[in-house]
Amino acid sequence: MRVVIFGAGGKTGSHLVEQALERGYEVMAFSYHIVDAFPDSDRLEVFEGDAMDENAVKLATTGADAIISALGHGTDTPANMQAKSMRNIISACRSHGIKRLISLTGSGVRDPGDKPGFLDKTLNLAIFILLRRIIQDGVEHARLIQESDLDWVIVRATRLTNGPKTGDYSVGLVRKGVRYRVSRADVADFMLNQLEDDTYLRQMPYISH
Repeated sequence: MRVVIFGAGGKTGSHLVEQALERGYEVMAFSYHIVDAFPDSDRLEVFEGDAMDENAVKLATTGADAIISALGHGTDTPANMQAKSMRNIISACRSHGIKRLISLTGSGVRDPGDKPGFLDKTLNLAIFILLRRIIQDGVEHARLIQESDLDWVIVRATRLTNGPKTGDYSVGLVRKGVRYRVSRADVADFMLNQLEDDTYLRQMPYISH
């Protein structure tokens, strides 16, 4: 399987690239800036580009079987980066006949089945007040995916840490008492599992330790 990973140069994206290669996948690492930390592998190609550039996205996804997006906002990214990039990714999927799409976002993107407790509601309200445009961008990105005809999974997480991959994490909806942190390595593990597992197909699972 050939997998394109968007946001490959980021903290979560680097785990995705490394673990995807460990699983034997062919990987196209799409990164805004080339980084030196990519593994040395003959199954890895690196593409430097902007996911908001439709032509770059279509070029990088040629011949792909699946797409994973770990795109996230930085200090200087446009407020609509995630949604605009996802429009390009969905368009490329349709052009190339790619069906499987896995995307990462925050818990500020709610699922109708979520039943958050008071603390979760309070924290998300504070985050929304501080980062309103970014949260709205995540919600719009999720809407675009949900309205597509793709085989998608939207993975949600809150506080990402630099801890090790444990394989020991909880997956479900947001509930009272749910924990708010998970390692990037475990997020990568779960996202890669979704490439060939239909358990959470067209769902928005929340992952935490």
